[in-house]
Amino acid sequence: MKKRYIGMIAGGAAVAVVLIGGVSAYAVWTVWNQRDIGGEQAKQIAYEDAGISEKDVERVHILKDRDDGRYVYEIGFVESAYQHDYEIAASNGKILSKEVEQVESVQNGTGNLQQGQQGTQEQANMNDQQTAQTNTNGQQTVQISIESATQMVLDKVPGATSDQLRINLDYDDGISKYEGELRYEGFEYDFEINANSGTFLEWKEEKQDLWD
Repeated sequence: MKKRYIGMIAGGAAVAVVLIGGVSAYAVWTVWNQRDIGGEQAKQIAYEDAGISEKDVERVHILKDRDDGRYVYEIGFVESAYQHDYEIAASNGKILSKEVEQVESVQNGTGNLQQGQQGTQEQANMNDQQTAQTNTNGQQTVQISIESATQMVLDKVPGATSDQLRINLDYDDGISKYEGELRYEGFEYDFEINANSGTFLEWKEEKQDLWD
């Protein structure tokens, strides 16, 4: 009788342990499932990953949503000429996905309106026209310095130096651009570079025997 009583106690204890263990596991799962880092922290995680600060951001939206059985924060913001979109786990701040897209920025007199389309060359041309019309000193203000443009050309022709290069800033067809030529080891390189975007508008290579 005594052994049977002891066995019943032991069995009851085992059941209690199982129940306690089950409750503990459920409690842990519940707490973890309900954990939420908050939209503000999710936004900061996105900013840090993009390498920017909040003062660089022109527009931002934060949306909490449920995806694949878990809560996520959808963070979208615009800085400079780029649209950033992030999906961040609400439970632990893990970045689940991210996208960066270049967008067109249009000046409207009160600020920059970001349009969700690619077109950096068209925007550079628009900036050129605005620069030419609004500059009161009669000089063109451009984003790419002549030193940077020179280096861009030299990078395309290893071994060449600036002494072998002729370059000047011009304004033509509504575009500020650097024009010039480089002569090196019997070749002549003619080029045009957009002075605001840094895009090569023209690059020609010809065999030359003598300097003009």
